[in-house]
Amino acid sequence: MRWEKRDQALVWVNGTYQLVLNREAADITEALIQAYWNFQGDKTFSEDGFWQEMFGQLGKKYGPGVSEERLKKDINRVFATYTNVAKGQCPSIDLGLPVVDIKPEDWPAPSRMDLALTYRCQNGCPFCYCDGPRITQELNTGQWKDIIARLWQIGVPNVLFTGGEPTLRTDLVELILQAEQFVTGLVTNGRKLPMIASDLHKASLDYIQVSLEASDPAIHDEMVGASGAWRETVAGIKAALETGLYVTTNTTLTKGNASAFLETLRFGKQLGLKTMGCNSLICSGKGQSMMTKGGLSIEELKGVLCQAKDVAKELDLDLAWYSPTCYNDLDPIEMGFGIKGCSAAQYNMTIEPGGRVIPCQSWIHQGCGNILADNWEAIWKNPICLALRGRSMGLRQECTGCQHWNECGGGCPLETINKR
Repeated sequence: MRWEKRDQALVWVNGTYQLVLNREAADITEALIQAYWNFQGDKTFSEDGFWQEMFGQLGKKYGPGVSEERLKKDINRVFATYTNVAKGQCPSIDLGLPVVDIKPEDWPAPSRMDLALTYRCQNGCPFCYCDGPRITQELNTGQWKDIIARLWQIGVPNVLFTGGEPTLRTDLVELILQAEQFVTGLVTNGRKLPMIASDLHKASLDYIQVSLEASDPAIHDEMVGASGAWRETVAGIKAALETGLYVTTNTTLTKGNASAFLETLRFGKQLGLKTMGCNSLICSGKGQSMMTKGGLSIEELKGVLCQAKDVAKELDLDLAWYSPTCYNDLDPIEMGFGIKGCSAAQYNMTIEPGGRVIPCQSWIHQGCGNILADNWEAIWKNPICLALRGRSMGLRQECTGCQHWNECGGGCPLETINKR
């Protein structure tokens, strides 16, 4: 939660749903968070102790004019809202909460920061958007801890550890522990998970996304450019699931694996996955050259996604689609995936291994400053960030006046910029 104005705050539930709180709801939320931290690990914790803590905190603010009965009713109402949203209910459609227009340009920071700890990787994917694997300068453990502390101060609620391959950093678990107050995620090829899954669970990691390119070992290994990778990746998924970690997968759809995707979904369900995701090629790094020889046409992509939706429904599997597209070509709302648009320098940004801040993981050709050397406001209001939030970066002529503009925003600007 972070205060935006004197009488208004924003809170993220599970790092996903954003709720706007009035003063009373914000005070209750702040008290709930403080009570949680006070009682965490306390074996003498009791329900009576919890209510005494809450009444004590809120009583100082509201005084004797507000009864404990009224406070208890309001606390239960706020807590029930968070519980229902955390279980997946839509705040507006399912719970009837009013929709409040919050513009990213009014925020002081993104809701998620991706921490690319390294660009090293055991795989050699020919479509890697960060042009890896490659050796670059890497910040040390202390520097990353300083960054994590700074991100909390500026109001970022969610951090995602990524790369390259973040599990190659021997301090990964230590950094996740440092980020305990955040919602924490990990994007990985999964190959080292059997060795560290238990430690990740003990560190309270919230979720893992594993790159699984196919259920067929030969297809997967060819796509990631590493013999034997499939076996280690699948072992990693199984190990993470066994510890109780929340695991999803992502598949980059290309000509090389699209025909096998339906079987990959069935395989994921057999492993015990509840959610699987997919995206198209990203026009950045190695993905630029791969788009011509390995990319699917819009019609091919639509066909795969339509079939995948049907199979996912049959399997009772949540299927996520991540790529921002031009809605005139592929409308994610019409296909049942919800609103998808470019989130760079709005909902998320990335810190590279050496400390440079970029608008998103794929925006590797331009930086917006250095997180250790530059003022945060100067980074957040860098002209590149302002242009992305204003949707003027990579704007195509045909987008002007388009009926889908508000939801679409023109798709991924890198497709326009890197194809010039």
